[in-house]
Amino acid sequence: GAGNMNKSTVGFSNLIFGLQNATAGNVYNTLAFGTQVLHNSEGSDNLGFGVKTLFYLKNGVDNIGLGNYALHNSINGKNNLSIGNYSSVLNKGNNNITLGHYALSFDELGSNRVTIGSFSGRKIGDGWLEIHSYTDEGDESDALVLGHFFERWLQINGNFRLDLLANPAASNISITPH
Repeated sequence: GAGNMNKSTVGFSNLIFGLQNATAGNVYNTLAFGTQVLHNSEGSDNLGFGVKTLFYLKNGVDNIGLGNYALHNSINGKNNLSIGNYSSVLNKGNNNITLGHYALSFDELGSNRVTIGSFSGRKIGDGWLEIHSYTDEGDESDALVLGHFFERWLQINGNFRLDLLANPAASNISITPH
């Protein structure tokens, strides 16, 4: 499409469709579909679909952004997977998995996170697990599932059920409340 890779002096193994995608140059092993996807990228092994997806990515590698503005502000991000419109829109971290509309859009620097659900990912910092779907400005402590990978804890804010008849081996599980 028009304006794709127009400044590129070096690059190979790329597949670019749309308008003004991957225009900064020196792009390798990259797939870009949409409008201004990977617009400023000089990275490699990235995949973007949408409008302004991975827009500011400069030297990042191994990122996947699917959705309009997904990973929009990531500059040097590595190993991120972001699915959903505006998912990780402000985040500049590494090793994140985000699924959902505006997921992980409140933490600019967090890394090593798993965030699932619309507007989820409200905790700030590295290593968080959050599964929840917010419809408004709810408190992150209300998340259905909240945990921390480095501190090794998991909290379930709701009923937890095991079907012991469906899995007899599960009947040997002992749960101790704190």
